[in-house]
Amino acid sequence: MMFPSKWISLRFLLQITCFAVLLKGLILLKMELVLAVLILACLHSTVQSDYQGDALYALKNSLHVSSTLLTDWNQNQVNPCTWSNVICDNSNTVVSVTLSTMNFSGTLSPRIGVLRNLKEMYVWSVLL
Repeated sequence: MMFPSKWISLRFLLQITCFAVLLKGLILLKMELVLAVLILACLHSTVQSDYQGDALYALKNSLHVSSTLLTDWNQNQVNPCTWSNVICDNSNTVVSVTLSTMNFSGTLSPRIGVLRNLKEMYVWSVLL
């Protein structure tokens, strides 16, 4: 049975249209997947714990610093370079910590050992 050329043209047009719709769907799906991966990567980087912040927070706890001092040292904040008494270099690496006259007691946390680029640490307390 022979189909008129009109039917063949319509069939070909339908196939091209279906292919275009499928291709568009795949491109949109790929773009959505890329967007989802980017969003997840951003979320991961904002929630990921910072080893420097963890070490400094452990130091604060081990020295029994008063709750009225170093209030901006927030364990849930990723970047400790914004904390008071902490100085960082251009790559957000802690290089200096100053904890002076805070009337603390306790010991230095061994976790400060992870602060490999720490060049200065001033820790003294005046107990009267």
